[in-house]
Amino acid sequence: MRNHSPSGVEWGYSGSGPSQPALAVLLAVTDRETGERCYQEFKCDVIARISDAEWSLPLRDVRSWLQRAAAAEAAH
Repeated sequence: MRNHSPSGVEWGYSGSGPSQPALAVLLAVTDRETGERCYQEFKCDVIARISDAEWSLPLRDVRSWLQRAAAAEAAH
């Protein structure tokens, strides 16, 4: 696994800190190839948009995002 942020996990913007939770979330729910291929887009679409200091991300939301990403990838 990559270490994007030596200062720790972050969210709410599209930088290196939010890359870490994006990658971790996708690796927890999908295979390594998919996680590594999609985490930057997931970061921009999901993690960077979180504005609350405390948050949760339901598994169903992650799976829905993965389905939409797969459909978009298939369309191209």
